[in-house]
Amino acid sequence: MGDVQQEVAYTWACSECGGTDVLTEANITWDTYTQDWVVLSFSEADFADWCCDCQDHRQLHRRPLNFKEIAQVAIYKEQAA
Repeated sequence: MGDVQQEVAYTWACSECGGTDVLTEANITWDTYTQDWVVLSFSEADFADWCCDCQDHRQLHRRPLNFKEIAQVAIYKEQAA
């Protein structure tokens, strides 16, 4: 049997408090054909990332979803179908 590749889902979190209620700045454009926003680039400025829990500019880091978050994503996808 071949190796089964598992898709890893991620979230972005505050490097200070670990919270996931975070924002960042990006340049986006509207794609008329797909009827969706397309991300062109993310801001590299230090002030671009914001933690809503800390109410301050913080660095963000990407981390894999935990089991609870994976379950929440699965429930959301099932309800949306």
